[in-house]
Amino acid sequence: MDREYWAGESSRRNELEREEEQLVPLAIVERIMRKSLPPNTMVSKEAKQTVQKCASEFISFVTGEALDKCKADKRKTINGEDIIQAFNTLGFVNYEQVLEILLHKLKANMHAKQPLKQ
Repeated sequence: MDREYWAGESSRRNELEREEEQLVPLAIVERIMRKSLPPNTMVSKEAKQTVQKCASEFISFVTGEALDKCKADKRKTINGEDIIQAFNTLGFVNYEQVLEILLHKLKANMHAKQPLKQ
């Protein structure tokens, strides 16, 4: 085998490793799936990996849209409102109210956990 073959193999292997680093951890995907299913339901590894790739792609899709808004506003930090706006822009307007409630709860929870400044 020649050097070009091994260089190509190494490149493909690095690309796969980078892709795997960007995926939602499979254990988290499995936990979320199990919460949605009746007890003792079997889920194949292929099904978990498919949901893992779809969820990861969806996160990238929404985050990319939120980043576009930040760039347009000349900001570097994506916040919760940007994510909600991205959902709306992408046509997921039915989730706006739920996301607003979740964001409000998250902010309240984070505020409650912060120590008081003196």
